[in-house]
Amino acid sequence: MNGQADSLAHTASTSVEDMRVAPVELLSNPSIPIDPGVMQIDSEEKTWMTPIMNYLTKGIQPDDSIEARKLQIKAARYAIIEDTLFSKSFLGPYLRCLDPREAEWVLNEIHQGTCGNHTGERSLAHKALTQGYFWPYMARDAEQFSRKCYKCQRHAPLIRQLAEELNPVVGPWPFARWGMDIVGPLPTAVGGKKFIILATDYFTKWGEAEAYKMVTQTDVIRFRKLEQRKAKWSEELLNVLWAYRITKRKPTGKNPFSLAYGTEAVIPTEIGLPTVRTLVVESNDNEQQLAHKLDMLEEQREAAALQLENYQNQAANYFNKRV
Repeated sequence: MNGQADSLAHTASTSVEDMRVAPVELLSNPSIPIDPGVMQIDSEEKTWMTPIMNYLTKGIQPDDSIEARKLQIKAARYAIIEDTLFSKSFLGPYLRCLDPREAEWVLNEIHQGTCGNHTGERSLAHKALTQGYFWPYMARDAEQFSRKCYKCQRHAPLIRQLAEELNPVVGPWPFARWGMDIVGPLPTAVGGKKFIILATDYFTKWGEAEAYKMVTQTDVIRFRKLEQRKAKWSEELLNVLWAYRITKRKPTGKNPFSLAYGTEAVIPTEIGLPTVRTLVVESNDNEQQLAHKLDMLEEQREAAALQLENYQNQAANYFNKRV
């Protein structure tokens, strides 16, 4: 073998005519048979839209009944149009749902694209929404994207003195307009009920109906102020319910009102002694901002659900240590 190798090495430099020729062959295939391996690549990336799409198109649900019910409720706000998932918007038109890659592209295009003006995070999220796009955690993603923009950090003005008067941006004011009516007198019912008070909010359509007197003791046994009012406890019922709805709950970090409407309630104090929020409110702009808040509501509810789950786990761990 060594002789053949030496002969091959000296072939190019030798001039001897009788030297044996060493043939060189180019093999197009391996001389040893080997089965080629096949690597299957799943190009369909799973995103937050996948469970909703599978449910709406194929009826696929989680095995867990609770998770399946959550998916059914969540999917009611979505629709599939020409194989594309859309979210039903409170503003009117359907919003096209985007995966994380598409969402990043939209934020980049709106923020620093051809028509971009390096807007702030709040305006960035609203622009994406009004352009007809939707994905979970829009506000959070817009805030992170805006804060990471190098040009915004590099060229942001250093404000040492205010150039003009401060014009605060106020939050929307729910329940700004109510319609109320009294029905009765009706035939006396059990407990002496004769009248029904009806109240409807013009924007949210939240309706309230309450009989003129008597509620069950179970409904009010946990509420405050009843000892002082004694026989007049029914007069405090609405006040107690209102206090409960606007009080922050530790498990979720939110109050029931904000989880229902996506914004904080205007308390009666702000009516008697107006604040900036209630002084500068405009009806048309208020309703538009409320609609924006409702479109962002799902993000707040999911964050509250995660905090609630974490709170429950901590409570369970603390309790289980003592068992």
